Amino acid sequence: MKKMNKITFLLLFVLGVSLNVSAQNNNFTYNGKPITLSNKLEEHYGAKYVSNLKSNNVDLLLYLNYFVDHSYSIEDVGEKVSNDIYKNISVLTKQVKSLAPDFVASNNMSFNILAYEIQLKPEQQVFKTGFGNNAIIVLPKKQFIANFNDYRDSLSK
Repeated sequence: MKKMNKITFLLLFVLGVSLNVSAQNNNFTYNGKPITLSNKLEEHYGAKYVSNLKSNNVDLLLYLNYFVDHSYSIEDVGEKVSNDIYKNISVLTKQVKSLAPDFVASNNMSFNILAYEIQLKPEQQVFKTGFGNNAIIVLPKKQFIANFNDYRDSLSK
């Protein structure tokens, strides 16, 4: 029985260490504050590039990490989405080099803005998702930069 307990303990210990290392890989620090890394960065750029940013360019990593989750929202915009001036996200070309999965309209969490050739513009952009009245609303560049600067400044306090 003692031998079984030792084996169980050893297996649990190895599992715990593995989970801790995995959790640490999804984090980085900025000004001594822990930041949770979005998996969308590795989906698009790959683990090697993200690891390089952690070591060599944490400012860019902070920006990209904020960008993937805060540069847009997915909202029900009602009748406006049927307007022909809005492009459907499916007509945008997904970047060939992107490792991110294709966007699935019924699963908003699958959208990775880095995978598509969407750049911030002075005006708000709206893209139909192809799922009901949902649309991807991309913030105007000036508003996004102001939001990011506020976020970055809050990490310096």
